[in-house]
Amino acid sequence: MNKKSIVNQKNQKNNTNKKKILKASPKPVITSVTPIYGPVPDPIKKKYFTSVKIKGKNLDKSYKPYVRFGPVGAKIKTNSSTELVVTAPFSCGTVPVTVSNLGNQTSKNNAFTYLNPIINSISPERGPFYGGNTISISGSGFNNEYGSLIVKFGSVPGKVKTRNSTTITVEVPPAPAGKESSSVDVTVNMSGAISNTYTYNYQLAPFISSISPNNGTKLGGTTVTITGKNLSSVFDFGVIIGSYGVTVTSKTATQIIGTTSACTNGSDVGKTLDVTVNGPGTYGTYILPNAYTYNNT
Repeated sequence: MNKKSIVNQKNQKNNTNKKKILKASPKPVITSVTPIYGPVPDPIKKKYFTSVKIKGKNLDKSYKPYVRFGPVGAKIKTNSSTELVVTAPFSCGTVPVTVSNLGNQTSKNNAFTYLNPIINSISPERGPFYGGNTISISGSGFNNEYGSLIVKFGSVPGKVKTRNSTTITVEVPPAPAGKESSSVDVTVNMSGAISNTYTYNYQLAPFISSISPNNGTKLGGTTVTITGKNLSSVFDFGVIIGSYGVTVTSKTATQIIGTTSACTNGSDVGKTLDVTVNGPGTYGTYILPNAYTYNNT
């Protein structure tokens, strides 16, 4: 056999092997992409890149899979025959996800959406400095599928109660110490992507922390001291235990001293009653629950 024949045989063998390799690379199949939402990445700061799972078939590493989000290639982190884990590349809007391997490819349309949270409005936009009230935040990009969600008032997180794609209800935290009358920026953080800011206003309002003593005779005449904040705005006739008025004898920003009136309803004797202070404005009322008892003496 001459040298030329040997070379031709080798070439034929190599071509046969190549054909076998191509034949052994079936078309990839995509059954699911999760999550289906993610923030718009920041390529400069290298932040907010979402890890995405692509499940299907024929995704094995030996098939040399290549993944695109729209026209942009994605970095493959791990893969098996049935799952690829990739990093969603920089893009925006809703894009198809495409997997190709050695000439074959398949796409899942509208598979992934880049969506940063947006705040359109807050209601109400103000509340008492001691917090505890609930507000509603309207906007977009609050989807559960989008991942973890944090609402911050300045640097302090509120307690998220409910959420859907367009609305969040959240319990407002107390104002920072010394800033009972101030404004703070509210932001929504969704898996690292931060929304625009919206202003929330804390207002001065009466607040009770304690009443001492916390019990007295049903005949009234007990001198009580109510301690709290912003109490100088409370009306002189605005202090009530249950449904019974307290005669105010002195008042400062942090303390009210008064005298209890008689408990005229026998069914209230022995009960622990609320203490209420009333002042001007929307948030002029504060109730300290289960704070004072009329004794049967």
